Amino acid sequence: MHKLINLNHEIAKYDEYYYKSDLSDTYKENRNTIIEVISVFSQIQIANIIDEKAIGIIRNGLCESWSVIFHDCTGYLVAKFEPQYQILADLIIKLSNSKKWLIRRNIIIISPMLKNTNLRNQILINGLSDRSSKCREYSFDRITYANKEQAVTTLLEQIRIGNDIKKNEKLIKKIELLQNGYTILSRNDHFISIQNQYSVFSIPITEYNKMSENDLINKYRIDA
Repeated sequence: MHKLINLNHEIAKYDEYYYKSDLSDTYKENRNTIIEVISVFSQIQIANIIDEKAIGIIRNGLCESWSVIFHDCTGYLVAKFEPQYQILADLIIKLSNSKKWLIRRNIIIISPMLKNTNLRNQILINGLSDRSSKCREYSFDRITYANKEQAVTTLLEQIRIGNDIKKNEKLIKKIELLQNGYTILSRNDHFISIQNQYSVFSIPITEYNKMSENDLINKYRIDA
């Protein structure tokens, strides 16, 4: 059982920080949205049910562009309550497949807070092959910087126990490169751009496709 949410106490913490910050104007414009989100979770906690109106407010919160709303406020509370309400997990899955890249990005960004590891890892797997380069970047960031060793190992295990290994070969290669400090930045029809700790280098696509991750690491050593 979660500690009961006290709206006045929670909004007072936001007020104290943001009214004194450089973001005070942005906060004033969005304060009512934050209040609405906190209020709906307070009501959910009391009634123990999430109705259509509540899910609409939560959805809108997760779709906002300001990180204080979609991450700090809505994302945090969704992650806290998701294990208890399947409808929140369903909402996260639905939004992770949105046609709008900004919404998919938001879900990737909040995913490390999710207690449901299967859901969290699936979002990151999908994010690594997202059609938006920005979403791929955020997935790489979450895997690389949040809890690199555990996250990468878990993702690799999930992929390898799947039925379609051939389909995931490129993804496995990307993750193993990440694990060794190499991030794929961009690619076109002819070259792929890869970054390690010290430099950015380009490799012909034909060469990259033929190389294993170990071949690539040995040829383009991180300490070279």
